[in-house]
Amino acid sequence: MRHLLVITEDSRRICVRAVAMMQLVTVAIMLIVFVTAYPGNAATIQNTGSEKHDAPVFKDPSELERLAKQGNADAQYLLGRRSMALIVFDADNSSADLEWLARAAKQKHFYARCLLAVASNNEAAKLALEEELNVKNAQRESEALLYLGIFALSDNNATEAFTHFEKLAGQGNSDGQFWLGFMYAYGRGVAKDERKAVEYYQKAAEQRNAEAQFWLGFAYANGRGIAKDEHRAVEWYQKAAEQGNVVAQYNLGSIYENGSGAAKDARKAAEYYQKAAEQGSAPAQNNLGGMYANGHGVAKDERKAVEWYQKAAELGNAPAQHNLGSMYANGRGVAKDDRTAAAWYKKAAEQGDADAQYALGGMYLAGRGVAKDERKAGEWFQEAAEQGHEHAKRALDGFATRPQKPQVRFRAH
Repeated sequence: MRHLLVITEDSRRICVRAVAMMQLVTVAIMLIVFVTAYPGNAATIQNTGSEKHDAPVFKDPSELERLAKQGNADAQYLLGRRSMALIVFDADNSSADLEWLARAAKQKHFYARCLLAVASNNEAAKLALEEELNVKNAQRESEALLYLGIFALSDNNATEAFTHFEKLAGQGNSDGQFWLGFMYAYGRGVAKDERKAVEYYQKAAEQRNAEAQFWLGFAYANGRGIAKDEHRAVEWYQKAAEQGNVVAQYNLGSIYENGSGAAKDARKAAEYYQKAAEQGSAPAQNNLGGMYANGHGVAKDERKAVEWYQKAAELGNAPAQHNLGSMYANGRGVAKDDRTAAAWYKKAAEQGDADAQYALGGMYLAGRGVAKDERKAGEWFQEAAEQGHEHAKRALDGFATRPQKPQVRFRAH
């Protein structure tokens, strides 16, 4: 069973796009949630007395979640706002946070409603936030500056975003420091300066800003703006993970599983994957499924493996779709079902997963779960072979020994 690996320098471009252009990842989801949470006309957003919320700072993450479950709108809002700086592998990673944000919005929490509206590029929300800058309240002004900066960044106005974040950081605000570090790290609205980025990440991280702690760990892990130090990376990932940062939890799972920056510890790997999986991280769910399938760090339990693969597969995770197909094909943790196996292989294969392409080719070649079709088998083997899949290459070579080699067509991408 295959796992996704820890985020590395090779993932930098994906991370930058996910954060700097977060609308591409979250706007569609947030807009739906916003309509549900606030059915009124978005242009009527106002901050009247009954809707005022000066959110307190909760130092204990468990206390925050406990209060949120009890219906505390401030706690729900603080949990939900993590999505705005979350480094996402997949859009589903932020689903739990969005749910908390929606709950707060349903209670007419002003900033929760504004945050959802800002993500949908709602001009009325921007005007409402600008009005907050005139209120003589430091907490409200800070929140307004933060979301105006995010609004500008998502609207590709990096210069304006930098101005807001710089002012906020100058007030000692950890969110402003984090975002200012991000702007320096990737040259958004300012000349790229990774050393300065690390300086601001450090300032925010020391104030327990989970996103900054994660990014500081990322900087140490990849030697960006600071000498590479995998052990320091683990330290900062752990701090972020303790506050519920799902990407840090996933990374730690991979680090402990593979022994990069820390001694291998399968039990710890499973624990961190579990934490991230329970927050809706599809990559973590897939990896946790693999741990259960192989009895690695946990007692072997193929039924649980199928459950976690299923969750990730339904979220569109291609490796999990392949793994789930394999479980059905071999009757592991579930009744053997070739048709279902082929269906899951196909979903993953269509996403470009080479293992699934090879497996689906095998299903067509043998007529398992699908009508036997050597031509389709050859097509899928070809797709996998083009990605360097050695078994697929050998499968194609096998066609040459047949009396009539099937024609292999190249499928359009």
